[in-house]
Parts: sequence; C-alpha cells; structure tokens
Amino acid sequence: MTDNDRAVITASEKAQAPVQARYSWALPACFGLAGFLAAFLLFTIEPLAAKALLPTLGGSAAVWNTAMAFFQMVLLLGYLAAHISNTWIRGRTRVWVQLAILVGPVLLLPFSFASGAPTDSPVAWELSALSLAVGAPFLALASFSPTLQRWFSWTEHPRAHDPFFLYAASNVGSFVGLLAYPFVVEPNFGLTAQAGIFRWLYVALIVFAGGLLTRVRPVDPAHVDSSDGIPWQRRLRWIWWAAVPSFGLLAVTRHIATDVASFPLLWVIPLALYLATFILAFSSRSEVLRRIAARAFPLLAVIALTATSGVLTNLFVGIAVPLAVLLTSGLIAHGRLYADRPFASNLTEFYLWISVGGAVGGMLAAFVAPVVFNSIAEYPVALVATALLLKGEIEARKRVRFVLGALFLLLLLIAIGLSDINTIALVVGVAGAVAFLLAGRSAWFAPLLGVALLVAHSQSDGQVLARERTFYGVYRVVANNEGNHVLVSGTTIHGAQKFSPRPSPKPLVYYVPEGPTGQIMARFGDQAEIGVIGLGVGSVASYVNSDQTLTFFEIDPAVLDVAMDKNLFTFLSESEGNLHFVLGDGRLMLPEVNRKFQLLIVDAFSSDAIPVHLLTLEAMRAYLESTSPGGVIAFHVSNRHLDLEPVVGRLADELNLSAVASSYFPSDSDGAPTQYVVVARDQSQLSELGDNWTPARLGTELWTDDFSNLLGVLR
Repeated sequence: MTDNDRAVITASEKAQAPVQARYSWALPACFGLAGFLAAFLLFTIEPLAAKALLPTLGGSAAVWNTAMAFFQMVLLLGYLAAHISNTWIRGRTRVWVQLAILVGPVLLLPFSFASGAPTDSPVAWELSALSLAVGAPFLALASFSPTLQRWFSWTEHPRAHDPFFLYAASNVGSFVGLLAYPFVVEPNFGLTAQAGIFRWLYVALIVFAGGLLTRVRPVDPAHVDSSDGIPWQRRLRWIWWAAVPSFGLLAVTRHIATDVASFPLLWVIPLALYLATFILAFSSRSEVLRRIAARAFPLLAVIALTATSGVLTNLFVGIAVPLAVLLTSGLIAHGRLYADRPFASNLTEFYLWISVGGAVGGMLAAFVAPVVFNSIAEYPVALVATALLLKGEIEARKRVRFVLGALFLLLLLIAIGLSDINTIALVVGVAGAVAFLLAGRSAWFAPLLGVALLVAHSQSDGQVLARERTFYGVYRVVANNEGNHVLVSGTTIHGAQKFSPRPSPKPLVYYVPEGPTGQIMARFGDQAEIGVIGLGVGSVASYVNSDQTLTFFEIDPAVLDVAMDKNLFTFLSESEGNLHFVLGDGRLMLPEVNRKFQLLIVDAFSSDAIPVHLLTLEAMRAYLESTSPGGVIAFHVSNRHLDLEPVVGRLADELNLSAVASSYFPSDSDGAPTQYVVVARDQSQLSELGDNWTPARLGTELWTDDFSNLLGVLR
C-alpha cells in the first residue's frame, strides 16, 4: 500500500469525524507528549525492575534476558487489550475502558519486590516476582500507546489518516527513558525513590490522558481496509520481521554481558539501539536507511565472523560489532514493517502482530536457547536470521563493492597481528566463499554464513573437555597448549590447573602463591575457620590442611560439579582440609550456616565482575556478622572494565574499618593480573601482609542495596 492509497479516507468516515483540530501543531504535540511520557515510564521500569532483582538472583546476566522476555510477553498482552477494546467495544465505552485499565494499577504503586529466590527454579521465581510487582502497570502502559494512536485517528487533523508518526514519538520516549536510567536516575536516586517518582509520573499521565479524552470522539467505520481483510501470509510476515531483531536484541545483550558485567548500562544500550531502529524505520527516511543497512550488513557479518572465531578480542570490537549488527538488523526488519503498514483502521491489529513477533523472538532467546544450546549460540543464529532478510535488498550491481570491501577488511585484520595460520586459513577461506557467493544471489548468503559461523563458533584455544550452560552462566573447561585445564566463562578465566604430565597442586592465574591470594593465605590461611563466597575450580582448597575447615558458598550447582570432577580439576579432591559446600547465594546463605569465620574471601563473579549486591553496605554488615572479632574479609576485585577498589574502601571507611589493597602483575604465564582489598576491624591485623599493600582508595559514593553506580567506576 502506497502513501497515496493511505491518504484516502472514505466519505462516510469524513462525515462522522468530529471537528477536533483547531491548530495543526497543537493536537499532535499533545498526543505525542502523552505517548512520550507513557513510553518513558514503560522503558524506565524495565532496568529498574531487573536491578531490584539482582541481589536475590546472584547478579546473573540471564536476569535481564528473562526480564526482557517477560516484558515482551506483557507488551503482547497490552497490545491485545488495546486491540480488543478498540475493535470489539463500540462507541465511547471503549475510551472509558482504556482509562480504567490505566487507572487500576495506581492502587499497586509504589511497587516492591519479594526476596528469597529458590535455587532450583530461578526463571520461574523471577517471572512470578515481576508479575506481582510490575505486571499491572506495565500492561496498562503497553496498552496505552496503540490506543493513543487510535484516538488520534478519530480526529479531523490532516495527519489523522496515518498516525504512525506517533509510534516514532513514543519510541523516542522509550529511548530517552532507557538512557536516562543509567546516566541520570541510577546515579542520583535509590530504588525506593525511583519507585516513588515512577508513581507520581504515572498519576500525571492519567491526568494527561483524561484531558485528551475531551478532544476525541470515537467513530465506528464500516470500511476496514482496501482489501477483503488482512491475509494470514501478511500477518506471518509481520511476525517474522518483528521476531528477528527481538531475538537479536537478547542475543547481543547476553553476548556482551557475559564478557563484561551484568548491570543496567550494558542492558539498556542494546535495547536503546533496538528502539532507535523503530524510530528511524517509522520515519520518512525509512526506505533509504533500510537500503543502507542491507548494504552494510555483509561487511559487518565478515567482521563478526572474524571476532567469533577468536581472532579479535579487543573490547571495543567485542561490544561495537554486535551493536552494529543489532542496528542493521532492526533497520532492515522494522523498515519492512513500516513499508507494509496497513490503514489506520487496522492499526491496533498491526501492533498486535508486531508484539507477537517480539514476544516470540524474546521467548526463543530467553527460554529456548539456554535449553537447546550449551554456549551463547544465539548471537550466530541472530546473524543468520538477519542474513535471511537480505533477499531482494541488495542490488546486483552493488555487490562487487561489498566483495571488495570485505576482502580489504580481511587483509587489514590479518596485517594488524594475526599469527595463527589455522585461523588465518579459516577466515580467508570463509571470506573467499562469502565474496564468491555475494557476487551471485544474495539468497545464498544466509546458509553460507550459517556454515561459516558454525565452524568459527566451534573453534577454541584448546581441546574442550566440558561445556555447560545454566541460568547463572556459560562454562567450558579447556585443555590449552600449555597442558593446563582452564575454566572459562565467555572470555573470562575463573581458574586453572596444570595437568601435564600430571595434576599439579599449585594453583594458577589469580591464585598463585606469589600473588595477593598467596600472601593472604600466608598471613591468615592458618585459621581454623575459612569461608569463600564463590567456588571457581576450588583453588583456595590447595592452601588448607587437615586442621582447618573450609566452607565454599556457590550459587550454581554446575560449578560444583566441574570442580569436583577429578578429570577436570583436583584441588578439591586432593585437599587436606575439611571441606564443606553450601549451595546458594553466599550473602543470603551466610546466616544459615551459623559459623564465625576467621578469614572470609569474597570471590564470586558474574561475567567479569563481583555482583553488585555483594559490594553494598548491607553486604559488608552481613560479612562482619559472620566473622569472628579478629576476623578479616578479603575482596577479590580483579576486573578488566571496573575499578572496584574505591567501592570497598568507602564501605570500610563508613563502618570505621581498616582496608588495604594490592595489585599484582605476573612475570610469567602461570599468573594473571590480580587485585584484592582486605578489610579488618583493626589496622594491626593488616600490617604483616607486605610492602605492596597500601591503604585502599576511597570512593565518593556509598553503595547500598538501594543505591549503586557502576557507571562511576568504569575504567
């Protein structure tokens, strides 16, 4: 359907339409502002809710993906409610029904979350917690956006026949809300204050919506579309086009969060880009942007393939390339949706099918992929799915430029430092095949890319001995070329042991005797009661003897299984100490074991960082409650992207504790850059650690369960 076709309004509709618009700019501005506010609230509540759940779910990157899938499902229910109220209910009753849907959740605000997640079904617990806390207001806000556009179509404004520009306006609100959360809301307001602000803005939206009701008068047009209804093939296309970028959104988010950290900034950037594609695609420049994205995607696919094969490990590439892939995927798919949009009379149904596609993509990525795949395979799948959209998008005469660009990029990558001849052969071979087939039909690009990604995704730094994926992480144990067994999650190492020619009792990487861990154990490791939050491969167990009790707290049973497997690691099986294992979040389980530790090591990691809820004032108080009067607490804060020493230093200062820190940079491959902060009640307890231990730096912000600011500690 062309824009000229869309501009046709039947004479009967004109006769029924009330005279509403007295000024050409005022009415759309008011509707746009209402849509902006609703979307702002809708997409502010998402990172707010997910952050509130992190303390009870161990800080896993899966928390956000599960929350995203939940919100997409509720968005679908909201669009369904809007479609029903605007299609099945006649006259002005439908307006009051929508207002009632919006008013109802006020009674549940401000929202709060339950605590105490079970370890056996964290996904079910999270979905239940989200439903009870924010399900009702989110559903109401989701139903309001398409309804608002329907209301505008009932006016006599010149743009009433094509109100889809309001969809772009609402997405601007979503975009602003998402970016405001990590940069403005989170650094300045605690969770309690955030919930209160949300309530008052929600009430303001209700007042605004009530005012708009006086400006609309519903009509019941008999004519629905220029054709005899919308065929199912067209609806299925809408679902497919909406599902691909939705799946890609969660795939890219999990791909990035696994290697960096799980916190709102890294959650909202992919989602903000995803929303930006809606804004751009539902605009007058939609077709041009879609063509540009289609031409750029093959080049991005070659870069992504190279990075996936392990050749490129640069942090910028690791984040920027997946985000660029998500941007192009959204522009292509959402651009097609905009080009195929129906008449305004079918507006709510159109958005309903878009939300069906979004929910399908989200559920596949959040619930199906973790069961089907034992690695983060969603990202390669998203690349192939986007490639399937390219058919018909790339003009034949343009393909040669893509071929030359891809090959030039490949040669550049090789020139800047590739050394592994097998990897070079793989990439050159794949790029050659890509170049050959790009010169032909674009329909062949997707299966070729799929095969290439399958080969690249299977590559590793050594022989893969074990691989497992759970709610809390994706793990693999690799036997590298140096004869070491290494536990890896994404690109982060969580422990290693030399296995050639026989298992060595000496711990490696962060736990070498000459590093901070060895110094801490040399000074405090002779204590009778030692606790460790975070198991890894059990490296600390190599330091204890038969007179000592060592208690490990581990949230993920899969990690315990790996550490206990003698064919993978032997630190636990060969330890002389009396070992105990407590499954569950360490902070939550400390009161349950009722022990007084003389040394407590906080060594838990989600992605590449300690979960935020283990670095708050409340957490520090829990640690003090579980340590003896002369006990010390050691924080392992090694991290590539976050500077967490000032956070721990500020906590210690708040409670009048002494804190020292040390950074270690190894001279050989056995060790790894390591940073620790040790906290004690008395400075004299820390004096014998060594000259390389200095007073911990103090941060300016005190982290609590209600407030944290990871943006402020980025390196």
